[in-house]
Amino acid sequence: MAKGILERLTNAELKSIISQAQRVPFEAKQEIIREGEPNSSLFIVREGELHVFCHVRNRRVFLGRLQKGAFFGEVSVLDPGPASATVEGSKKGVLLQLHKDDFRKLMTDHPGAAVKVLSGMMTVMAARIRSVDQRLRLAFWWGKS
Repeated sequence: MAKGILERLTNAELKSIISQAQRVPFEAKQEIIREGEPNSSLFIVREGELHVFCHVRNRRVFLGRLQKGAFFGEVSVLDPGPASATVEGSKKGVLLQLHKDDFRKLMTDHPGAAVKVLSGMMTVMAARIRSVDQRLRLAFWWGKS
């Protein structure tokens, strides 16, 4: 398994997280989370591939592809509220699902591991924000010409 946000963990820390996580198989075209609906779990892609979409003016807009080691659902785990996008399988695979209560337990029971996971998440989230900023700049630039 590509470790992604788990790559900085020791084997013992990794085993602890995996033991708390649920293994969730998924199929192609299966929705895992739906934009606008509640979500309270962090998902890590163990196998397979998923696509991320949002809806703008009744159009489905492709936002990205998630592969082995990628994660999603972090926003709802950190800030409860509706999902900001729809994530569905593009190929069948397996996810690790860590519910927000399990994530909080990880922070209490294994703070060192939690810091490593959060640091990895923040690095990826910062890159995602930079990408969105760039897209917005381009959209405004093209909108003015």
